[in-house]
Amino acid sequence: MPEPKVCKHCGETFFRKPKDRQWEKRLFCDRVCKDAYYRTTEKGKSVHRLSQARYEATGRGRATRLRRDTRPKKRASRRRYRITSAYAAKRTRYLASEKGKLYVQLKRLRWKGDPGGYAEFARNRYQVLFEEELPCTKCGEADVTQLECDHILARGLGGTHDRANLQVLCKQCHRIKTKTDARMIRAAKQQALYFA
Repeated sequence: MPEPKVCKHCGETFFRKPKDRQWEKRLFCDRVCKDAYYRTTEKGKSVHRLSQARYEATGRGRATRLRRDTRPKKRASRRRYRITSAYAAKRTRYLASEKGKLYVQLKRLRWKGDPGGYAEFARNRYQVLFEEELPCTKCGEADVTQLECDHILARGLGGTHDRANLQVLCKQCHRIKTKTDARMIRAAKQQALYFA
């Protein structure tokens, strides 16, 4: 039979209850004494204040709950919002405005500083892919669905949309060449900044 303990709050003696697995750690005779101790002692006040602060900071406290209720509700996620009639109406109004018309023009041109450049590139691209029916210049791929038109000298390095600057590449070869061109463009920009 274990020895009885003295309650840390009320000072009364209490005994172990049957099947009490926390007897070695128990300091109070019941929950009422434990709550009263932590609310009255100096140490208990600090613990209580800390727990209250955490309680409110996690969004479960009354002050935080009241503050949260006054916030404006968030809009639905972008994907869900785009299938609503409200988005369609807003988009229609935007495209009908002057700013929207300018946006459409720039979207069609693609190259903002080169008016008419996309039309020239589209014409030469159609000629290379569908009229001449050239295969991939690197690996010889002939499937039209896998072929793309590429600038021999990249646009970022001063290349033009002329027919002489266009070649046919398959998607895989085009991806490899684009990475190489990106490295060259990055190096050219760093060199220009260095010598500026």
